[in-house]
Amino acid sequence: MPLDYNTNEALTLDQFSCKFALDQIICWFFMSFKNRIEYSYSLKEKQVSILYKASGALLDEMSKIGIVRASSRKMKSRYEAVMSGPISRRRFLRGYPRYFWFTKIAFWRTAPPKFVGGLIPSLLGLHVVRHYFINWMLKPKSTDEKFAKLENDGVQTVPQLLSSKDIAEVTSFYKAHYDKREIYYKDFSELVVSSNLPFVNNPLSEDKKFQEFYNWLDGKLDFRGTYAALCGRELRCKPWVSIVHSESFPNDNSYEPQADGNNTPHRDVFYPSYKIFVYLNDVSKDNAAFRYYPGSHRISNDSVSKVYMDSIKHYSQNSSKPYNPLDESPEYQCLHFEGEAGDAVFFNVQGIHRRGEHKMDKDRERLVLLIDFRQNDALILPSEYKWESVDKH
Repeated sequence: MPLDYNTNEALTLDQFSCKFALDQIICWFFMSFKNRIEYSYSLKEKQVSILYKASGALLDEMSKIGIVRASSRKMKSRYEAVMSGPISRRRFLRGYPRYFWFTKIAFWRTAPPKFVGGLIPSLLGLHVVRHYFINWMLKPKSTDEKFAKLENDGVQTVPQLLSSKDIAEVTSFYKAHYDKREIYYKDFSELVVSSNLPFVNNPLSEDKKFQEFYNWLDGKLDFRGTYAALCGRELRCKPWVSIVHSESFPNDNSYEPQADGNNTPHRDVFYPSYKIFVYLNDVSKDNAAFRYYPGSHRISNDSVSKVYMDSIKHYSQNSSKPYNPLDESPEYQCLHFEGEAGDAVFFNVQGIHRRGEHKMDKDRERLVLLIDFRQNDALILPSEYKWESVDKH
């Protein structure tokens, strides 16, 4: 006969069932209360972050007014920081209105985002419909034999895609334009070489050296030919090209390592799309080697119910970081892609992947040349980003 764990007295089965049910209700109440507090705290954090960014953008705009700078040393210093910082900071209100327009309203000007519409349309099945329709529209027409492993596994390595001389050329360019990086976090920054997003300034149209470097790189890698070999489709616009710098500082407690969440397994999009990583320094498990889950790119593995629940989880989660798709698909095995400077990793971003972890025993870094073809999938490509137009710059 069951015992009351408080009094150690015997209980009848009915008494035990009632007490167990009451305990469950109390636990549910406190967990719901805890989750509401955590959600409210997360919401407040987001609100504070938005207010912080908005106030910073307004102060930047004020610093551009001569009379304001003349009357305030702080505003003068701020203006100097704006003009010497990343290009995006020089835009009106740091480019936030433009970003909002192209990502929240004019969706047809960019590649299909992972999720759209919010929780209610997702509950009604919007994401399920667009998932299968867009996959049908953007499926590869053909894949060259040399990328057979990429077609099967979703990922493939190509040793020494760039020679040591080429790597020296790329790293030299990076060092020469180091001050033009976009610094997203203390441990993560990016030097944009070519932008094909309408809300991000394109250095190709602003700096002749960037155009020359891009043309040299295209001559080495043949972007159009490579894209055709990957999926048998025409490359309508120049790809996004950047140099991505990931670092670790184990003795610095002033920041949260990998705060962008890309070390969490995730999918970039829900349809076939391709990226190339070219290592610019030797990369191992100790300095965040790229990780991929082979086979996770296949749409046939995704049931309708899973596609539906993915969209619900995206809009109902409390965190701004991506949720882990492996919670629903634990069968995939992770591979680490270590390599020497010049080695490349071609991968389908529909598959599950993640950034590796830095071993936190000393300062470490991983420098990667990124080529991203995703914007080629925009429904209506802006004329200024079509290949023929950008070739004229």
